Amino acid sequence: MLSNWIMNFLLMLSAFGNPLSPSDDAWEFDFNGNGSIDVQDIMTMLSSQPSSKEVGETTDFSYINGK
Repeated sequence: MLSNWIMNFLLMLSAFGNPLSPSDDAWEFDFNGNGSIDVQDIMTMLSSQPSSKEVGETTDFSYINGK
């Protein structure tokens, strides 16, 4: 779900640049295994973002303007 992905991404951002230990919640997002969340980890996470087709989002915002 997109909401899970967003929460995980926010967790990553909160740990950005800080040293991690295996007991940290963000440890699983240290994709390159260097002991901290860095730009490479952020880019990896962004590449795994669910597509709009997977989550049923729309980019048609015409309903907002009543069109």
